[in-house]
Amino acid sequence: MFPFRPRILPGVEASVRCRHFSRVIELLPELQVARLDVAELFGRSAPLHVDLGCGDGSFLCEMAQQFPKRNFLGIERLTKRVEKVRRKAEKIENVRVLRADTLFAVRYLLPESSVETFYLLFPDPWPKRRHQFRRIFTRDFLDAIAAALEQHGVLRVATDQLDYFQQVERHQPCPPAISSCATVA
Repeated sequence: MFPFRPRILPGVEASVRCRHFSRVIELLPELQVARLDVAELFGRSAPLHVDLGCGDGSFLCEMAQQFPKRNFLGIERLTKRVEKVRRKAEKIENVRVLRADTLFAVRYLLPESSVETFYLLFPDPWPKRRHQFRRIFTRDFLDAIAAALEQHGVLRVATDQLDYFQQVERHQPCPPAISSCATVA
Protein backbone atom coordinates (compact mmCIF):
# COMPACT_ATOMS: atom_id res chain seq x y z
CA MET A 1 0.00 0.00 0.00
CA PHE A 2 1.33 3.41 -0.90
CA PRO A 3 0.94 6.47 1.35
CA PHE A 4 -0.84 8.46 -1.33
CA ARG A 5 -3.36 7.71 -4.02
CA PRO A 6 -2.03 8.40 -7.49
CA ARG A 7 -4.63 9.30 -10.05
CA ILE A 8 -4.73 8.77 -13.76
CA LEU A 9 -5.56 12.03 -15.45
CA PRO A 10 -8.26 12.02 -18.16
CA GLY A 11 -6.80 11.55 -21.59
CA VAL A 12 -3.50 10.08 -20.38
CA GLU A 13 -2.57 6.84 -22.10
CA ALA A 14 -1.75 3.80 -19.96
CA SER A 15 1.67 3.51 -21.60
CA VAL A 16 2.72 6.91 -20.29
CA ARG A 17 4.94 6.45 -17.25
CA CYS A 18 5.44 9.98 -15.92
CA ARG A 19 4.51 13.44 -17.05
CA HIS A 20 4.52 16.80 -15.44
CA PHE A 21 1.70 19.19 -16.14
CA SER A 22 2.42 22.81 -15.34
CA ARG A 23 5.36 21.68 -13.25
CA VAL A 24 3.30 19.32 -11.07
CA ILE A 25 4.60 15.78 -11.15
CA GLU A 26 1.88 13.15 -11.33
CA LEU A 27 2.86 9.59 -10.54
CA LEU A 28 1.01 6.95 -12.48
CA PRO A 29 0.48 3.48 -11.00
CA GLU A 30 3.26 1.64 -12.83
CA LEU A 31 5.84 4.25 -11.76
CA GLN A 32 5.19 4.35 -8.05
CA VAL A 33 8.59 3.02 -7.02
CA ALA A 34 10.82 4.15 -9.90
CA ARG A 35 13.40 6.82 -9.04
CA LEU A 36 12.91 10.27 -10.56
CA ASP A 37 15.27 11.38 -13.31
CA VAL A 38 16.07 14.82 -11.93
CA ALA A 39 17.96 16.08 -15.00
CA GLU A 40 15.06 15.12 -17.27
CA LEU A 41 12.52 16.55 -14.86
CA PHE A 42 14.16 20.00 -14.85
CA GLY A 43 15.60 19.85 -18.35
CA ARG A 44 19.08 20.58 -17.02
CA SER A 45 21.70 19.37 -14.59
CA ALA A 46 22.07 21.61 -11.52
CA PRO A 47 22.37 21.20 -7.75
CA LEU A 48 19.07 20.00 -6.27
CA HIS A 49 17.48 21.54 -3.18
CA VAL A 50 14.38 19.86 -1.73
CA ASP A 51 11.76 21.52 0.47
CA LEU A 52 10.04 18.77 2.46
CA GLY A 53 6.42 19.62 3.20
CA CYS A 54 6.61 22.81 1.17
CA GLY A 55 3.19 24.10 2.26
CA ASP A 56 2.02 26.98 0.08
CA GLY A 57 5.43 27.25 -1.64
CA SER A 58 6.43 30.70 -0.39
CA PHE A 59 9.87 29.61 0.83
CA LEU A 60 10.42 27.34 -2.17
CA CYS A 61 9.62 30.04 -4.74
CA GLU A 62 11.63 32.72 -2.92
CA MET A 63 14.71 30.48 -2.79
CA ALA A 64 14.29 29.52 -6.45
CA GLN A 65 14.21 33.19 -7.46
CA GLN A 66 17.27 34.00 -5.37
CA PHE A 67 19.27 31.05 -6.73
CA PRO A 68 18.31 30.54 -10.39
CA LYS A 69 21.27 28.22 -11.08
CA ARG A 70 19.90 25.59 -8.69
CA ASN A 71 16.91 23.28 -9.06
CA PHE A 72 14.22 23.31 -6.36
CA LEU A 73 11.80 20.48 -5.71
CA GLY A 74 8.92 20.88 -3.28
CA ILE A 75 7.35 17.78 -1.81
CA GLU A 76 3.83 18.14 -0.43
CA ARG A 77 1.17 15.57 0.39
CA LEU A 78 -1.93 17.76 0.22
CA THR A 79 -3.43 18.40 -3.22
CA LYS A 80 -4.71 21.93 -2.52
CA ARG A 81 -1.29 23.02 -1.28
CA VAL A 82 0.33 21.54 -4.38
CA GLU A 83 -2.06 23.65 -6.49
CA LYS A 84 -1.02 26.79 -4.58
CA VAL A 85 2.64 26.03 -5.19
CA ARG A 86 1.96 25.38 -8.86
CA ARG A 87 0.28 28.77 -9.24
CA LYS A 88 3.11 30.57 -7.45
CA ALA A 89 5.78 28.77 -9.47
CA GLU A 90 4.23 29.16 -12.94
CA LYS A 91 6.83 31.68 -14.11
CA ILE A 92 9.79 30.24 -12.20
CA GLU A 93 11.73 27.83 -14.39
CA ASN A 94 13.73 26.05 -11.68
CA VAL A 95 10.82 24.88 -9.47
CA ARG A 96 8.93 21.59 -9.56
CA VAL A 97 6.46 20.20 -7.04
CA LEU A 98 5.78 16.57 -6.24
CA ARG A 99 2.54 15.45 -4.60
CA ALA A 100 3.64 12.58 -2.38
CA ASP A 101 4.23 11.57 1.20
CA THR A 102 7.56 13.03 2.33
CA LEU A 103 9.19 9.88 3.68
CA PHE A 104 8.01 7.83 0.70
CA ALA A 105 9.41 10.38 -1.77
CA VAL A 106 12.78 10.65 -0.01
CA ARG A 107 13.17 6.91 0.47
CA TYR A 108 11.91 5.63 -2.90
CA LEU A 109 11.74 8.45 -5.48
CA LEU A 110 14.83 10.61 -5.01
CA PRO A 111 17.98 9.11 -6.51
CA GLU A 112 20.86 8.33 -4.18
CA SER A 113 23.40 11.13 -3.73
CA SER A 114 21.28 13.58 -5.72
CA VAL A 115 20.32 16.29 -3.22
CA GLU A 116 22.59 19.13 -2.12
CA THR A 117 20.27 20.48 0.62
CA PHE A 118 17.05 19.38 2.29
CA TYR A 119 14.82 21.89 4.10
CA LEU A 120 12.41 20.70 6.79
CA LEU A 121 10.86 23.91 8.05
CA PHE A 122 8.39 23.85 10.93
CA PRO A 123 7.13 20.29 10.49
CA ASP A 124 3.85 19.36 12.15
CA PRO A 125 4.87 18.94 15.81
CA TRP A 126 2.06 16.56 16.78
CA PRO A 127 2.23 17.97 20.33
CA LYS A 128 -0.03 15.42 22.03
CA ARG A 129 1.96 12.57 23.50
CA ARG A 130 -0.29 9.93 21.91
CA HIS A 131 0.34 11.41 18.44
CA GLN A 132 4.11 11.88 18.62
CA PHE A 133 4.76 8.63 16.76
CA ARG A 134 3.50 10.50 13.66
CA ARG A 135 6.39 12.96 13.68
CA ILE A 136 8.52 12.86 10.54
CA PHE A 137 11.88 13.23 12.29
CA THR A 138 12.92 9.65 13.09
CA ARG A 139 16.01 7.51 12.58
CA ASP A 140 14.40 5.94 9.46
CA PHE A 141 13.79 9.43 8.07
CA LEU A 142 17.41 10.43 8.72
CA ASP A 143 18.67 7.26 7.05
CA ALA A 144 16.56 8.00 3.95
CA ILE A 145 17.82 11.62 3.92
CA ALA A 146 21.43 10.42 4.25
CA ALA A 147 21.00 8.10 1.24
CA ALA A 148 19.59 10.90 -0.96
CA LEU A 149 22.13 13.55 0.06
CA GLU A 150 25.31 14.24 -1.88
CA GLN A 151 28.58 13.92 -0.02
CA HIS A 152 28.74 16.87 2.44
CA GLY A 153 25.04 17.51 1.91
CA VAL A 154 23.03 19.50 4.43
CA LEU A 155 19.73 18.94 6.18
CA ARG A 156 18.28 22.19 7.54
CA VAL A 157 15.59 21.82 10.19
CA ALA A 158 13.66 24.64 11.83
CA THR A 159 11.04 24.33 14.56
CA ASP A 160 9.49 26.57 17.17
CA GLN A 161 8.42 23.67 19.42
CA LEU A 162 10.87 22.96 22.27
CA ASP A 163 9.72 19.34 22.55
CA TYR A 164 10.31 18.76 18.83
CA PHE A 165 13.71 20.46 19.05
CA GLN A 166 14.66 18.07 21.86
CA GLN A 167 13.63 15.11 19.69
CA VAL A 168 15.86 16.43 16.89
CA GLU A 169 18.73 16.75 19.37
CA ARG A 170 18.21 13.15 20.55
CA HIS A 171 18.89 12.00 16.99
CA GLN A 172 22.29 13.71 17.01
CA PRO A 173 24.80 13.00 15.75
CA CYS A 174 23.38 12.82 12.27
CA PRO A 175 24.25 9.84 10.10
CA PRO A 176 27.80 10.16 8.66
CA ALA A 177 26.51 11.12 5.17
CA ILE A 178 24.90 14.29 6.56
CA SER A 179 27.49 16.97 7.24
CA SER A 180 25.23 18.95 9.55
CA CYS A 181 21.73 19.14 10.94
CA ALA A 182 21.00 22.82 11.44
CA THR A 183 18.25 23.36 13.98
CA VAL A 184 16.55 26.54 15.05
CA ALA A 185 14.40 26.91 18.13
